[in-house]
Amino acid sequence: MSKLPFVRFAIDTRPCCLWDQEIRRVDSDFIDSIDPRFFEHIANIHGQLLEGDERQYAATALRITYSHALESLFAILSATIQAPDCISGWLLRYQPRELRSFVQKVIDRESVYSKLRITPVSWRALADAVHSLFSTGDRDKDIRIRASFGHLWERFAMDLLDENLRNEYNSMKHGLRVSMGGFYFAVGAEETRGVPAPPDRMMVMAQSEFGSSFLVPEQLHDKRNVRVARQSLNWIPTNYVVGLHMISMSIGNVISFIKAINGASPTDLKFSWPSDERAFEEPFNQPGGISSFRCGSTIEEVHQFSEREILSVYNNGDADETAMQSRA
Repeated sequence: MSKLPFVRFAIDTRPCCLWDQEIRRVDSDFIDSIDPRFFEHIANIHGQLLEGDERQYAATALRITYSHALESLFAILSATIQAPDCISGWLLRYQPRELRSFVQKVIDRESVYSKLRITPVSWRALADAVHSLFSTGDRDKDIRIRASFGHLWERFAMDLLDENLRNEYNSMKHGLRVSMGGFYFAVGAEETRGVPAPPDRMMVMAQSEFGSSFLVPEQLHDKRNVRVARQSLNWIPTNYVVGLHMISMSIGNVISFIKAINGASPTDLKFSWPSDERAFEEPFNQPGGISSFRCGSTIEEVHQFSEREILSVYNNGDADETAMQSRA
């Protein structure tokens, strides 16, 4: 076998091997370069702007950064489970779909490839291991904090896997194709058919200043033929301010744990936790009433175009489908 240093690991179920003459140094330098305080910075800057004239921009910036931070946290957590001896290799090679697959397996307590000696592999068990190296001097408090981080990571994992939040994040980061601001929804019985009920007879089901609306594709029988629906979400931007601080703490603690299991002295490492333990719950406050609403036009049975039929539009020199239909 070659004398060139290597590390073997899995990314979810995909086998990988990293080769490098100075793997340990490269990985150590990589870990040192990770600075989770960036997320705190965004939270602090835009959190202050939520009361100003540009509060919708600030709220959207917080929302984008929250999803960015979630992926960063769970990529590092997953790398810690599967490749604590090669964090850089895992993070350089993973794909988002593999990350979501692995996170779901951990939530479901399925068997996963792990180099850590925790059984079963769960976010609570990992949080307990990560925070076992620190002490506040109060044993009961230490136990509460470890359990709270584990519960926090479980709830963050559900946000990472939430399809609506993922679609919203993609719409924001790819071309900012969203309408900023929450939605209002009220219902009321008509006294006269076809005449809307007066405002004082309407029951408000959803109302929020903050949120977003964006288009999502819905498959019609196969992935080539789709319809479009409008998805609207209401949310509370201060959730993301607190959430970003908690994610920053979490990443910092995981980095310290990685350094410890790779030989650093625990006395030289830093662990953080909120001074007010209620912060573990604050990222998950819910807006009043309905927080998610989707609507789209009704689609009757339609012809399911084949790949050949769809691409044939380019063969006749007329790619304007709307113009073609209007002339029909």
